[in-house]
Amino acid sequence: MVDNGFKTNIAHREYDSIRDALRNALLLDHNVTSGMFYEYFAECKKSGILDSLYQKSDERDISKEETEENLEKLVGQLATNFSFERLDAILRLAKIVWKSEQIPLSSSGTTSSSGSTSYGTSTSTSSSYSTANTSGSKGSGTSSGRVVGEERIISETPLYDDEEEEAGKRSRTTRPETEPKMGTVLAVAAVAAVAVIAGILIFG
Repeated sequence: MVDNGFKTNIAHREYDSIRDALRNALLLDHNVTSGMFYEYFAECKKSGILDSLYQKSDERDISKEETEENLEKLVGQLATNFSFERLDAILRLAKIVWKSEQIPLSSSGTTSSSGSTSYGTSTSTSSSYSTANTSGSKGSGTSSGRVVGEERIISETPLYDDEEEEAGKRSRTTRPETEPKMGTVLAVAAVAAVAVIAGILIFG
């Protein structure tokens, strides 16, 4: 996300402040393929000020040594010489030395219609500063995997475990029967009927 202060510096053509912001972005966020530097640089390109940002290369050697120490040294040199050659070397090295911190630019985060940003001037024949445009299938795959996982968990989860099931069986087999059986009821009714008949015969 490009802050308003940076946009203001672009509008007022504060080139020294813009160069400092770009250099600091490299130090704060090593992801040059889609991070802070990428967004700031894309804003500069959109505003058409790249040619004005670059300075003529000085006589200092631009080492291609693939070490973090060399990379940080070259980034520091941008403070006094923001040349295309130096920045080009820095971005190439960053993708090697800080490889684990590079995050491809997704389609939703593309800052230009082509999905790439060139850091070369209109007269430069050097390679372009571009990133792979991913389709965002990772997010949908994660969602799909989560649903499948939930279905699997639900289908494999018993309503209760074996211990609870055994306890239920024991309670059913050992529960005392409090309700009288039908045969007992009929026997009592028959005895009562005989008693009534006998009473009628005796006292009738």
